[in-house]
Amino acid sequence: MEAEWMLYPSGSHTRAVIDAALAARRIVPRVTLESTNPQVLRQLVALGFGWSVLPEQVAGDGQPALVPSGDVLGERTLLGVRRSGTPPDARAEAFLALAVAAGTAARGGA
Repeated sequence: MEAEWMLYPSGSHTRAVIDAALAARRIVPRVTLESTNPQVLRQLVALGFGWSVLPEQVAGDGQPALVPSGDVLGERTLLGVRRSGTPPDARAEAFLALAVAAGTAARGGA
């Protein structure tokens, strides 16, 4: 029996990253449900409704535990933004600098 998949919505950037990663592995998912909420996707997998691709933090959070199948499938670029014309905020800038440093360290960078 072919596995059922619950994924992010078609047309989203996240779904495009997932589709490309699955296609590179010659996996053509039969998508039976789409959600923008990763916790919903996680819960459906936990209940046994099928497979999904989730952020590592979401997959590892909660009960029952989910088992990763293979390597990291993809990465996204996230940007810290503020409204045009507003002055920089030192606290926000410090937070973004920490986030960038943590991401670089997690990828094994300097």
